[in-house]
Amino acid sequence: FEEEKKHLQVLPPSAFVFTEWKSSKVHPDCHIQVGKNFYSVPHVYVGRTVRVRLSAKLIEIFTDDAEAIATHVRITGEHRYATDERHYPEAKLATAAFGIHQAQAQAKRVGPETEKLVEHLFAHSHPLKYLRRVQGILRLAEKKRVSIAALEYACKIALTHKNTRFATVEAIAKHHDKHGPRPVALHSSLPKREEQTLFLHGASTKENS
Repeated sequence: FEEEKKHLQVLPPSAFVFTEWKSSKVHPDCHIQVGKNFYSVPHVYVGRTVRVRLSAKLIEIFTDDAEAIATHVRITGEHRYATDERHYPEAKLATAAFGIHQAQAQAKRVGPETEKLVEHLFAHSHPLKYLRRVQGILRLAEKKRVSIAALEYACKIALTHKNTRFATVEAIAKHHDKHGPRPVALHSSLPKREEQTLFLHGASTKENS
């Protein structure tokens, strides 16, 4: 051992980190999917396959020739996004080149309520942020998972209640196909009492013996 000590080197400053490599294609919304979560990549790489190095804490994204193009803290949970908004193109370029026109045209063919919902989502400063959601909503009718009438109804309700998540639209549309429209409670139908008939009970009462 005394002889071997002469050849020992200093330990590295940090512990060895286990990593895993995979390939992933960049979606038109400027994200790749890793497991059930999504990580943004600069828009110039849309449509290209990139290399991804996964560790317990980081997601590192590289081109085929090993150029680093994005790094994200690895997120937990499911269906969550790690997005660097600098990775998005400006809105005009996004609309022209990243499939937004096609989605708008498809929504118009479905019906006016679906078109309104899609236009509402794409009206944001980074429309690509909502492209994957819009594609999922349109796919409900395209794949005949719900009827067009149900999707139109679901889009109208989603906009009315300002809850435009994909899961919400899907659930309302499927309920419509099975059970018809959900009843809407109107405030005007609630019973009303005259102000003079309102009273409050005392804090304590005496029971009759």
